[in-house]
Amino acid sequence: MTALAICLIALGAVASVLGVLRFVASRRQVLAPGEVARGNGLPMMVAGDVALIAGVLLLVL
Repeated sequence: MTALAICLIALGAVASVLGVLRFVASRRQVLAPGEVARGNGLPMMVAGDVALIAGVLLLVL
């Protein structure tokens, strides 16, 4: 159980950081007329936070 919790915490931290970086990059992106924007990274950020919280709860409880 401890190994699973540590893996969830590590995965959550990495996903949160990547989501934030992608979110910041999407805000700085200048679009040409008619160009479609990429994803903003928010789902990845939220999923990382959920995995991080689940890992901490699993470790504590």
